[in-house]
Amino acid sequence: MSRMISVRRTDVLSAWSGIRPLAIDPNAKSTESISRDHVVCEDYPGLITITGGKWTTYRRCKSCKAHDGFKGVAFFKEIATRFQVLRSLRLVLFMAEDAVDAAIKSGKLSPSGGCMTNKLQIVGGHEFDPASFTVLAQQYVRMKKTHGGKVVPGVMDSAAAKHLAHAYGSLAERVAAIAQNENLGKRLAHGYPYLEAEVAYCARNEYCESAVDFIARRSRLAFLDTDAAGRALPRVIQILAVEHKWDKYRQKQEMQKAKEFLETFKSSKNAQFHDGKHTGKVVNKIVADLIEVYCLKLHNMVA
Repeated sequence: MSRMISVRRTDVLSAWSGIRPLAIDPNAKSTESISRDHVVCEDYPGLITITGGKWTTYRRCKSCKAHDGFKGVAFFKEIATRFQVLRSLRLVLFMAEDAVDAAIKSGKLSPSGGCMTNKLQIVGGHEFDPASFTVLAQQYVRMKKTHGGKVVPGVMDSAAAKHLAHAYGSLAERVAAIAQNENLGKRLAHGYPYLEAEVAYCARNEYCESAVDFIARRSRLAFLDTDAAGRALPRVIQILAVEHKWDKYRQKQEMQKAKEFLETFKSSKNAQFHDGKHTGKVVNKIVADLIEVYCLKLHNMVA
């Protein structure tokens, strides 16, 4: 940064801090085993848990005899049948190689193919082309509603197209199609590329179950600009209400929770957030909410 530029407090759009989730091996004899990496354990016969870890190691590929002869799909079906693995977690299984190893060992399974981790792509990576944003810009328009309720076409500008391509990869056209065909092409916040269509897409395809979930974990807008996230909230909640059939009471709750969440990003609240008790409460609440959401979603999806 140039020495000629003086950064003022008002120039700071958002501030945040976090705690690193370190995993404790339940089978270890001392706390010295606290790991900065992930831990795989079998708490009950057939129930395999993988916890901790980070983005840089989540698809670590190593040479493993247990994977000799691994063929993927058929093998996952066997694991799902033997251990009642949830269908939606099968994607997690092939990205968490150690969890698969543990399942093989526990179930005395006989894999029939080699390790595929280094050949598998993350969601949206299949046939992804960095220049695909040009296709979005040329073939799609952003149909949006004005304040008066009139639907007008808008250009799929390069900023929005690049954002969709970067965030969703080869699935970006699905989001662009929603923006065009369902009149959800308006930006959620001025100065940012996030579109209304993303809220609907995330609700339908990525288990987005709350306003906080979208502004913090899907779009990251809360981390980038708390004021912009606050301005986007009414529309985010409105779209989620349509997708999840929320009543007025639920919408009011979502607004209150989201506003309280955004307050923790502001300087006066950050001091409180750093207090150990407050931090613990926030973390526990986030974890509890996530567990509740996924349990509800996955309850009827047991293989």
